[in-house]
Amino acid sequence: IKDDEGAADSLDQVVTTFNQPPVAALSVTPTVGSAPLAIIYNARGSRDRDGEIVSYDITFGDGASSQADSGSYTYLRDSPPNSPYNVQLTVRDNVGATSTQSVQVTVVTPPVADFIWQDCDLGKVTFISTSYDPNAPPNDQIDNYEWDFGDGDMQSGATLSTVRKRYESSGTYPVRLRVRNRGVIGEIVKQVKIPCN
Repeated sequence: IKDDEGAADSLDQVVTTFNQPPVAALSVTPTVGSAPLAIIYNARGSRDRDGEIVSYDITFGDGASSQADSGSYTYLRDSPPNSPYNVQLTVRDNVGATSTQSVQVTVVTPPVADFIWQDCDLGKVTFISTSYDPNAPPNDQIDNYEWDFGDGDMQSGATLSTVRKRYESSGTYPVRLRVRNRGVIGEIVKQVKIPCN
């Protein structure tokens, strides 16, 4: 700069800019199911405010990985008990900064649905669930029972392991029991003849 008399001076100043790390964004669907479980993952919502994302690294918790920003993956085995698979995304920006996000995926064997019935003369029939979850502790067996009695009547609830049903006419009815535990479903259909004999 110069003053009115022509004298000059200068000033040097160093301006330091700080890189902002990227923001990782990962979506995974579904997050619960039985093997083989195919999931869809998407990391395209990740962003960098002051640069660009140059790499994506996704690990699936079972030794497999991908460098694609979206795609599908299939789990062939159950996740360990009380230890879901950890799907982790790591994104890196153009100056080397990283960010991560994780989503847990639980892969479990579905419960085994089964039932018996008693007193199947015309009138009320007693249906008794014998369903179980082979991989769950004894106090964590079935979350919900859904009965379809084959005549348009249905009942659903957490305590309906035993139900009574009245049929108004004789015949053979396809009775379906669907049980749910830990987010996965088991199902069975049996032909029930009314009356029994």
